[in-house]
Amino acid sequence: MGLSVNGGGARGRNMWDPSLQGGKIPGAAGIEKPFSTEEAQSVNKNISAPSLVETAKPASGIREATAVPDKAQAQRPDIARPMEKSDIVSQLLRIQKPPSPENIQILTTLLQYGLEASGQNFEQTQYLLKGRSSTALVESSVASLSKGLGAAPKSVEVLASFLKNPGAMTGQLQQAQVALRHFQQVMSWGQQLFDPGLMAGLASILSELDDQFKLWTNRGEDILGLTQLQRSGMIQDGKALMSFLSGLQEKLVVSGQHQTPEGKAFLENLAMLRERLTGFTESLLAHEILSVHQGGNGVPGDSYLYFQVPNMLAAQQHPIELLLKKSLKKKSVNPEKTTIVLKCVTTDMGEVSVVLDVEEKNLVMTVYADRSDTRESVLRWVGDLKNRFESLDYHLKRVQTLAKKLDIKRMLLPLINLNTLSRISTEA
Repeated sequence: MGLSVNGGGARGRNMWDPSLQGGKIPGAAGIEKPFSTEEAQSVNKNISAPSLVETAKPASGIREATAVPDKAQAQRPDIARPMEKSDIVSQLLRIQKPPSPENIQILTTLLQYGLEASGQNFEQTQYLLKGRSSTALVESSVASLSKGLGAAPKSVEVLASFLKNPGAMTGQLQQAQVALRHFQQVMSWGQQLFDPGLMAGLASILSELDDQFKLWTNRGEDILGLTQLQRSGMIQDGKALMSFLSGLQEKLVVSGQHQTPEGKAFLENLAMLRERLTGFTESLLAHEILSVHQGGNGVPGDSYLYFQVPNMLAAQQHPIELLLKKSLKKKSVNPEKTTIVLKCVTTDMGEVSVVLDVEEKNLVMTVYADRSDTRESVLRWVGDLKNRFESLDYHLKRVQTLAKKLDIKRMLLPLINLNTLSRISTEA
């Protein structure tokens, strides 16, 4: 059967499909335009929202109140209604927390992330917040809790920084490279301040780090090479190096040599290198946290490994974002059955996201692009795409384009739409 291009159908959607037209959008389940109210922001519609349940018996948490009613209660009719702000206030009073705006925000965010609005989860969130109350920190605290990181307060700052500026990694990598070069220039002064053997070892370590940075900023065809996908080693090496540099800094200050011209220059560049390395490694750590499987916590749904790769040729240095869908049973990627998501921002084509569903050797591709010329270009090149995949022994079964942007954040941190959350009360 020959290839055909069909630009009909719903407005804003184009599809190439030699065997099927219409139907469910592959790779787009649970992704829609964000929802916004005073208490909630963003929606993942592909979620069965839990209910708030009210019975005659007091409960410590919303889900705990779903206990099987007694025979008398079973005969009473249940009334379901949309959840209101007063329900949040009532639940706060149940768990013996004052209904302050800050506490309402915490409980609302717990519900958005599909967590039980219990006293235990509330107190765990407060522990992570450590007295702070900004919206970004509340969300990152609850997100950390949903990832099973309730005992790791450091994850809150890491996630909050990422959520504030999710595309910062490319700039942070470049800043770390510059700081490394500046420090290498003053390494010779370290020979006068420390043991020469120690400095020689440090110079070797920094040379290896510089080589790693060059691989990360590779402009060649292997832009998605294995180096960028093996971040755990980079995180651990970065932490070890920063700890070593901290020891050098402390030794220099204790010896009093930081007051000399050489010591001052050495110390300033050392502190700058530590700061820049911290920013870069924390970006990698944020990606690692976002890749953690939620397990039984939070909103049920797909789980992904998440990576960012520096795209030095992109406008404003937007990184390439890559998601690999994990098998829920094995919690790892099954290359025979997975979904690959690739998002990038280009100068000529704007923001483009590609969702590739893989079923053994069969592929279905969905391209998200808000520019019409980009979508038209994709359909013009379908034949070439098909041939390229066939050369790799894969069969491209369908390609379609959508006139919308893909919300990567909500694929990684899905939310419940509070407008769909119901409260079930039992009449007396």
